[in-house]
Amino acid sequence: MFKDKPTLKQVVGSYAFGRRFEYRVSCSSNTQFTSQCSQRSCGWVLRTWKSNRGTYWHVKAFVNEHTCERNDNYNVEFKCVSTTVIGDLFASKYCDPGRIIRHKDIISEMREQHGIHLLYNKTYRSKEHALNQVFGGPWESLQRLPSYFYVLEQGNPGIVTKIKIDSENRFKYGIIASSNLLLGWLSASMLPI
Repeated sequence: MFKDKPTLKQVVGSYAFGRRFEYRVSCSSNTQFTSQCSQRSCGWVLRTWKSNRGTYWHVKAFVNEHTCERNDNYNVEFKCVSTTVIGDLFASKYCDPGRIIRHKDIISEMREQHGIHLLYNKTYRSKEHALNQVFGGPWESLQRLPSYFYVLEQGNPGIVTKIKIDSENRFKYGIIASSNLLLGWLSASMLPI
């Protein structure tokens, strides 16, 4: 059972990537999802249906036996490796704050360890997915900003913070400044001429 269709697709992609085979989606709709081995003569198939109640997806049929001749190496244009699968592979590496992972590091590691040649665009989207997995998306970060500013003010007496939002409650800017700096600026800008 899967909680939603994106989770189902991610699990199928990770499964195929881990077992080193390509699959194709033969049916994908709001109520059913069927994937098969990319070689038509093969018997591997996964059929799922959406529950009548809620967003859950149930496995109705799963034949986990390949009758095709599978090669141990992927095709260079391995189509089934999605950005979410690659991002999940690299998400744990982004947890280390001292480690910087560049796009070309992802490209070379995927080529050396998995035999897959990635283009920069797919690498970029994979890195974005990995960063969202570890740190959350931009919207989540903006929601945490007021609490971060509050803790900053409590831990550092003399720090002044301000968040400015527009009329539609969207973030415009945030300011962090020392109160001594603000007093100096105010006194310097208010000198009589």
